[in-house]
Order: sequence, then C-alpha cells, then structure tokens
Amino acid sequence: MRLIDEYIPLASQVPNLPYTKALQPAAHTPRAPGGEWHDLATHLHATAAKAKARADKFGAGDLAYVAGLWHDLGKYNPAFQQYLIDAHEGREATSTPHAIYGALLAARQGVPELEQVIAGHHTGMPSLAGIKNAFSDPAIRLAYENIRAVAPEVEDVTSTPKVSRDLQGEMLLRMVFSCLVDADYVDTERHFDPERAAMRVPPSRPEDLLPLLLADQERIMLGKVGAVNDVRREVYGHCLSTATGSPGVYRLVAPTGAGKTRSALAFGLRHAVEHHLERVIFAVPYLSITDQVSHVARSIFGAENVLEHHSGILTREPSFESKLAVQNWSAALIVTTTVQLLESLLSNRPSRCRKLHNIANSVIILDEVQTLPIMLLQPIVSVLQELVDRYGCSVIISTATQPALTGQSRYLQGFGTVRDFVEPEKAREHFQKLRRVSYEVRLDGWSWQRVAHEMSSEQRTMAVVNTRADAADLYDTVGDDALHLSASMCPAHRTDVLTEVRRRLDQDQKCLLISTQVVEAGVDLDFDTVFRAVGPLDRIVQAGGRCNREGRLTEGRVVVFAASDGSLPPGEYRTSTHLARNTLRRGIDLHDPRVWDRYFRRLYQGVDTDANHVQAMRLQFDYPEVAQRFRLIDDGQQDVIVAYDNGARTLIARIRAEGELGRGDLKRLQPYAVGLYTRDFDKSVADREEIAEGVWVWNGQYDDKKGVIIDQ
Repeated sequence: MRLIDEYIPLASQVPNLPYTKALQPAAHTPRAPGGEWHDLATHLHATAAKAKARADKFGAGDLAYVAGLWHDLGKYNPAFQQYLIDAHEGREATSTPHAIYGALLAARQGVPELEQVIAGHHTGMPSLAGIKNAFSDPAIRLAYENIRAVAPEVEDVTSTPKVSRDLQGEMLLRMVFSCLVDADYVDTERHFDPERAAMRVPPSRPEDLLPLLLADQERIMLGKVGAVNDVRREVYGHCLSTATGSPGVYRLVAPTGAGKTRSALAFGLRHAVEHHLERVIFAVPYLSITDQVSHVARSIFGAENVLEHHSGILTREPSFESKLAVQNWSAALIVTTTVQLLESLLSNRPSRCRKLHNIANSVIILDEVQTLPIMLLQPIVSVLQELVDRYGCSVIISTATQPALTGQSRYLQGFGTVRDFVEPEKAREHFQKLRRVSYEVRLDGWSWQRVAHEMSSEQRTMAVVNTRADAADLYDTVGDDALHLSASMCPAHRTDVLTEVRRRLDQDQKCLLISTQVVEAGVDLDFDTVFRAVGPLDRIVQAGGRCNREGRLTEGRVVVFAASDGSLPPGEYRTSTHLARNTLRRGIDLHDPRVWDRYFRRLYQGVDTDANHVQAMRLQFDYPEVAQRFRLIDDGQQDVIVAYDNGARTLIARIRAEGELGRGDLKRLQPYAVGLYTRDFDKSVADREEIAEGVWVWNGQYDDKKGVIIDQ
C-alpha cells in the first residue's frame, strides 16, 4: 500500500500552510522536529506509523496502519483546502468535515472494519446506522468522487485482518480507534507545538519503582510487632510470592487494616517486572480513597512517578508534564477512579478512548470491588476478561467483602479463573486475628429519638443512615452538639467537617457524627461505637471499618438498627437492603469472608446484572448507545454551585460577569458543587440562577451544618 503525492494547484498557492498538499516544500515550509516536511501526505504516513506501533502489541498493527493512512483523506477536499487557506489569511472560513471520506474509502476498499474508527476520530465513534446514513448522502458521495480525483492513489488492501462481529471484534475496534486518535494527536502536536511535544518525556518503568517500594516496606515494618503487623506481613508476602504467576485475574481478600494498598502495589509492580508489562493502574471508587492511595504512592515513589487522573487532582494544579501524560496514560503508575477507568473502556469519545491502548499490557488493581454497580456488572466483567484474554492484562479484585465474580450462571457470566493471593483458610484466620468489633442487630424499629438517646451516652460515636433526608432528620433530633455529613454539602464543606471530626477524635473530645454512606469507604476515622441503619450487607461492614479501627479498645460496638422513621434509596440499594435484613434475621458471622459469596449470588438473582442491555448494544457495534447506557454514576442529578467560601464567591462573580466558562472553570467549580435530584432541582426554580450555559448557582438556603436546604 502506498500514497503517491500529486499536485493540487489550490493548496500549492500557500506552500507554508500546514497539512496542505504542496508539490514541493519551499524554503520556509515548516519542519517538524524530526526534519521531515509536514505536508498532508507526511502527516498521514507519520500517523499511520505511530498508530501501527501502538497496535502492534496486541496484534492489530496492520489495521491501525491503514486507519492512520486514510483517516485524513477528506483534507484533500478542495473545499477543505480552501477552508485552511481562508483561516490562514484571516478571512472568514467555513469549516468542512473531513473524517467521513476516509471512512467511505475504507468501505469502498473492502475494509468496513475501519469505517467507524476513521469516521469518529474527531467526534466519536458512530453507530453503524449513523455511518450508513452519512454514506447515503448524495453530497457526501459527490465530494468523495472529487477528492478521489485529486487525492493519492490507493493500492488494494489485502493484509488487514478481518474483525469478527462479536464482543471480541467490538473491543478490538475500540483499541484500534485509541491508537489512531493518540497517534493523530501526537503527530499534530509535534508539528504545531514542538515545544509541548518535547515535554513528553519517556515515563518511568515498573522496574524503576519496585525497589523503592521494597525498601520502603522494609523500613516501615522494621521492629513492628503485634497481630495487625503479623497479618500485614503475611498478606504482603503472599502478594509478592504470587507475583511470579502468569497473567490473569487475581483476588485479594483481607480484612480492614491488613495493608491491602501496599500489598496490591507490591504484586502489581513485581508482576509487571516479571512479565514485562508497562504499568500499574490502581482504580478506586471514591475520591477520598484516591487521595489516600496517592498520598501513599507519592511518599514511596515521589510525586513525579505517580500519575493521578481523577477529578480531585484538578484542584491541585498538576504539573504540565502530568497533564500531558493524563491524555494517554503514559506512565508506570496511575491512580484513578473506577468511573474514569471503566467508562473510558466503553466510551466512544476520542478524549476518553485515547488512553485505551496504554491499558493493554498493564496490571489493573480494582480496590473496593464490591462497590461496582450490580446493574452493570456483566459488561464490566466481560470487558475486563477481554483485557486479560487478548490484551496482556492482569486484573486484581481487592476488598474485605468480595462479591461473587467467578463461575457461569444465568445471572452472571463471571471471570473464568480467579487465583487467590491468600488461600481461603488463611484469609479466615486473618479476619479472626483482626476482629476488632462486635455486631449487635436491633431490628425492632428505632425512632430517631431512640437513636439520638443511644448516641448521647457515647463519647466517640457515629451513626450512618441511608438517605440525606434521614441524616438531616437525625441531626435535628440529636442537636448542635453533633456534626453532619452528607452529599447535600459541597465537597469543600465535607472536607472541613472531616477535619473537625479528626481534630476532636485526636484530642479525645466528645464527637458525635451523623452521616450518609459518604463516610463508609476510604475515610480513615476511628470511633468507639458505630450505629448503622440497616442497609446492604457490605455497607454495614464498611461502616464497621470506622469502628475501633486502630485497635484502641478490646472490642468496638457496631449496632445495626432498623430505623422506623427511615427511608431507602430505590433500585439495587433497596433490593440489597431487604436481602441484608433477611440475612441478619437468620443470624450470620460478618467476620467470616465466606459470607459474601453466598450473599452476592443471592443478590444477583434479584438485580439484573446487565439491566441497561449494554452487551446487546455492543454486539450491534453501537458505540454511542453503549457509552450512553454504560454510566457508573447515573442518578439523575443536576449540580448547583454554592458560594461556600471566598474562593467560590470570587469564581462565581467572574463567571457571572463574563457570561461563560473559561478554560478550567468547571474543574475549579467542582469543590463547590452539590447534586440535586431531578425533583428537587425542578421545584427550586426560584432558588437557582444560570450564570453560564448549564452552570447553576444556588441562591437558596445553604445551612452551615447540613448544606443545601430544599423548601418542602
């Protein structure tokens, strides 16, 4: 296959215009850093070579090369060339789409696999129906014939592999799309912004980081004694020794406080070194946990060796180099959120898909895996298994409350084979050694007055309830001596409350906290007693992890109560709660890790693990619809911005005055955002103001204890 340069008179009138088709470069034509002349043909060849290099590691180099070679065919369109010239000379320029013509070339040349890949390299992979409709447009067909009359000749393609029309083929096209998008961005950047391109330094490697972790672990464990440290050493040792095993799916079952973060990192890095994998991706469900994991990682490896990609990092002004690496995850260690990782894997947008090819040949650690939404569990397991089977990945599922993700049933097609770091009998022994609380079950129906009375006799206690309304009601019953935490408060407000909670606990002052589930996972607090309204069984145990966390007491108390005045969120949360209530009535040992397999298998019978029919849409290669249906956070909420502090007020005033968002403003607003349910947002018209398109400021009541107050 080759592209033969031919003369286009229109473009040659401006020989120094980037990506035009000049007959020969003039002395002042821009050069790329490598020295080659950067006309359109050069760009196509360079992009093709880069795409091939990225896809070769999973055997799709030839397909990616063709995609790169044809992706900008539409830029040979005289109308597009005129657009470039007009823009270059400062005249009003009419943008002309160009991606569809390379897709049409793929169809005409017998490579239909690349139609969606090429057509979507700027706007997102389309559906098959969408692209066929575009092909049927007479104007598109006419422009295509004009382009082919002046564009380079294309030899027949015989070497590209055929893509099966199944889930394997659907994922392969995603990966090829990622290679094309990243190669296109990088080559374009190299031409237009060589200084920026020069800052893309080669990332560190797992073999550079592993010795740092081994040395740091030896340092912090030196001289440490006691049951907790014994368990930590054993878990860490099991993870290191298992790291020589072949790539696949692994399971880390260990109790709270057993050092899962460091142990999982140790496995990941050593496993990567042993099998020549490129990176370790540590994905967690909540920003509070990403902060903790990132803090641990930066203290071991240095900030320059830890790439954070999640919304929380955006408030901390990352380095320019890290901003570049975030685009395509070119780093040895990445700390991200489960949402960012998984939604990227099933997205159709170029910005999100750009990094997919760098997920291949990686170790993926999924922390607190029980938080994965059950209604999306089937597509999640499917795509992760595909990464293991065909893209050189290993996946680690880590939690104290392991969901049932193995085996095949009509409710869930689970992972094929899962290997345990810690054998089940040894894991049960670890749970017994680190048993720090007792569970008391009270299902007779407590009023908020009863809960308040029970809390008032405690010095260091927390109550966790199921909804924001319940948290507000219980707080009003307990009184101002307590602290309140819920999603009705903006993140900056919640951070301030947690700071005050930790201050009181550290100084052994009386501390009563009423909270929703926002406190249950990844928030490092240590209460003597925890009251937990009946909810999903794993959430109850997560709340118990905030009780006697540091082993100050012989045994802490976790009281599970049925709230007579309480409410429940709908959907799988409610189903899980009803199952948990029935399970607790029969009696159960929540310190036995065997509980969870039985509990989750029963739960899957009551909740559809592919409720949005994502897998069916994947089989139809309907990439936009898959992205729409596969949303890990889809609770029908609309954000409003609260003027919580001077920083928020200044930001709001500037955006209001300008009437539009500036670059990075959405990220700056995030610490001050509160999500309102649709019903509350709709009835609060008088309390909110749109200061820029889609950006609403809350002018209603914002309580300094409870956050947004909705007028009932």
